[in-house]
Amino acid sequence: MPFSHYGVRGVLLLVLFFLVSISSATGREQTAPGGGIVGGARAGAGTLAADLLKGSNVGYRIRELRHEGARSFAYKVAIWYPTGEQEKDYEYILGAGKLKTRLALESPVEKGGHPLVVYCHGAAGCGDASFFLAECLARKGYIVAAPDFHDREFSSRIDTPVPRSKDRSKRIWDFIYFLRDSGLSSRSRWGRTAYSYRPIQTGETLDFLLAENLSGASPFASRIDPARIALIGHSFGAWTALLVAGADPSYAREDIRAVVSLSGPANHQVYCVCGKNDLASIRIPVMFQYGGREKLIKRGPGDLYLFKMANSPKVLASIDEASHFDFAGGIPPEFDTARDYIAASPRRAALTNLCFRFLESYLRNRPLDPVLEKSSPGVSVIDASLRNLQDVGRKRASGPDRDGH
Repeated sequence: MPFSHYGVRGVLLLVLFFLVSISSATGREQTAPGGGIVGGARAGAGTLAADLLKGSNVGYRIRELRHEGARSFAYKVAIWYPTGEQEKDYEYILGAGKLKTRLALESPVEKGGHPLVVYCHGAAGCGDASFFLAECLARKGYIVAAPDFHDREFSSRIDTPVPRSKDRSKRIWDFIYFLRDSGLSSRSRWGRTAYSYRPIQTGETLDFLLAENLSGASPFASRIDPARIALIGHSFGAWTALLVAGADPSYAREDIRAVVSLSGPANHQVYCVCGKNDLASIRIPVMFQYGGREKLIKRGPGDLYLFKMANSPKVLASIDEASHFDFAGGIPPEFDTARDYIAASPRRAALTNLCFRFLESYLRNRPLDPVLEKSSPGVSVIDASLRNLQDVGRKRASGPDRDGH
């Protein structure tokens, strides 16, 4: 379909946080009078959203890191965390627009050793992409860090407005077509080198937070449990997270305990670079989530995507009414406030809940929640193999909770 068909606003909505599927954005969440999803009503969606919005107040900091190398560059990292301080009005910058939220800026971190999650955004996106997910995890006692990746094209940055233009939109569109058809497909081996800055920045972000954990002068001193670290990635970011989780030995880290792939690449070719099956090198629990309306992926009821290539523990789930874009916030903002992305969007509440319950099991040693093994309204658990290796070796972090959650 030609670029001109969409226009500048439509292209920006389509391409932000987008990698594999070129499908139509669904626009505003379609809800039934009772708060469920039309065509896939979710009973108790309001109760789920209310539960996800409970917890600690959310602190927020932005830090600048610097990558040193043949091509040095600075980049921002957004950090959400639980705090006891009062939240105040704040606005995320999303492209040329803004979104209201309430955060406690530069506030102290709640005492205790909190699990750490690094979020990897998709193509053309930014660290704030899935702010609703990051805020939810922070309420539940997690520290979430999300870097702005040094992609050559982007439509949003953490704290800098990015103006819209036809030229920028076309460049972004061309970048995404290239990723889909070449860089993460027919030229996957080349892509591992060309986009190496992404897994490298992910590692740098982790190293920064772990160093802060050991620094007496840092607000994060003794606030991170280094035995409870996970990665979450969306789209291009899912590719990034899986490499760091073990799919590529050049970037793999031994301190990762779980990984979540949200609407990531579904072709096998992208994970057949180091060997016949790069995902077989991932030895930690992995969750794959996809949207039921991702048209290009063309999922059918029997599709297992990359599930068969991965080791147990693993789960493959579909958010039945979700598109590729429901896993991120979108540009321009879809709702008035960040909380609305959970309270008024059953699809995002469902995917956020799956992430949270998965991390609770494999970072905090909580019993497996039934939502991870059995389908529920609006969520299809296509396949799961979780219990058999749940307690083996480094599949799960050991020791009691230290954060009081």
